[in-house]
Amino acid sequence: MAALDRLAVGDYGVPMLIGSFGASAVLLFAAPDSPLSRPRNLLGGHFFSALVGVACAQWLPPFWAVCLCVPTA
Repeated sequence: MAALDRLAVGDYGVPMLIGSFGASAVLLFAAPDSPLSRPRNLLGGHFFSALVGVACAQWLPPFWAVCLCVPTA
């Protein structure tokens, strides 16, 4: 994933690593009847977390953005 990101975007020093997609794939394919793998919960959770991450990156200094975006999401 990081190599594909480097080829597509270039080297900015921060590789794109998305660990939550792996957990979502396990929920979606291994436990499709689980309440956590419903589309509303799965897509809504990713959307809300991405929104929080972008807001933290835009409004906070880099150190605080890194410290606060993951626990807030």
